Amino acid sequence: MRSANAHDLHAHTLSAIGLVYIAAGDTDQAATHLTRAASMFDDFDLLTEAAEVRTLLSMLRS
Repeated sequence: MRSANAHDLHAHTLSAIGLVYIAAGDTDQAATHLTRAASMFDDFDLLTEAAEVRTLLSMLRS
């Protein structure tokens, strides 16, 4: 089992990759990475981070 810190870092990395895809105009890949990040944040009860990513996803999809 991975430590919470490694899991947290992975989720933040996925969020950052999602932002890069947004900047590149690839909203499908951005949504994929951001959705995975939000799920990982939820898994570790990082609810503030999960909510922030979900807000970004909502904005992306509108």
